[in-house]
Amino acid sequence: MSKESLQQAVDLAGGQAQLARGIKERMPGSKVGQVHVWGWLNSVKIEVPPADVVLAIADFLEYRMTPHDLRPDLYPNPADALPARVAPACKFHQALADGKLTSREIDGLQAEMLEFFAAGEELLNRARQIAEG
Repeated sequence: MSKESLQQAVDLAGGQAQLARGIKERMPGSKVGQVHVWGWLNSVKIEVPPADVVLAIADFLEYRMTPHDLRPDLYPNPADALPARVAPACKFHQALADGKLTSREIDGLQAEMLEFFAAGEELLNRARQIAEG
């Protein structure tokens, strides 16, 4: 919702052109280019980033910025629109930030995170097997 969050996304992407390229890769047929990103950063008339590119930006940045970070007016909850592979880590982060963790919640989140990382390790092992022939 703020130009600051969009600027942070630009910085994480490595520049306006790279962010635009990431959006286009995730939105087939999109005409978004560097000039659009520049316009969003310099416009006083629109909420930025535009709603239709929020999920593409979050995905391109590998959820280092979530939809909530980019547009809390559209995604009011920190875990809104997060893919299942990312949600456990974000839930844990939000609970820590809120200071509302009980021992039981920590145990539950730990179990979710361990499952998440185990699934990722399994995928990496399969990829290694395929690469090795």
